[in-house]
Amino acid sequence: MTELQIKLHDLLSNLEAAILSGKYRAAISVGSFYIKSNVVGLAVSMGWLLIKGQLEE
Repeated sequence: MTELQIKLHDLLSNLEAAILSGKYRAAISVGSFYIKSNVVGLAVSMGWLLIKGQLEE
């Protein structure tokens, strides 16, 4: 795993532990939604750029 993957894995593990313990539930759900929407947005943008790049060639 790359350093970024390891950091992301640690972050998600900590997030999961906090959710399971019931602490920070509201803040985590908002934060989790924000992270998920950004990841989806990034994936869609990257996919669009890849498709657009292939169409222009």
